[in-house]
Amino acid sequence: MSIKTSILGCMLLALLSACEQKTDIKTVEYYFAHIAEANAVVDSCIKKGVASMKSDANCANAHGGQMKFRLEQSANVKKGQADAFKDFK
Repeated sequence: MSIKTSILGCMLLALLSACEQKTDIKTVEYYFAHIAEANAVVDSCIKKGVASMKSDANCANAHGGQMKFRLEQSANVKKGQADAFKDFK
């Protein structure tokens, strides 16, 4: 193998490394505010397998956003039920 081939190989490797796709890690609060995206991310993570839910920060945060959303929805329903009966005697 010549020096030119080695240098070309190193340059190609560096170029491919630079092209690696980086994903931004979004917070639980972000996914809470963007529940449709959280649902899509969680669905994708489930398809990848259970291990990805624990090892991928976006999977964990999207799941956390879903849970926070569901808890708030549940609290709103309970509050609405209580308000419906406050005037009942």
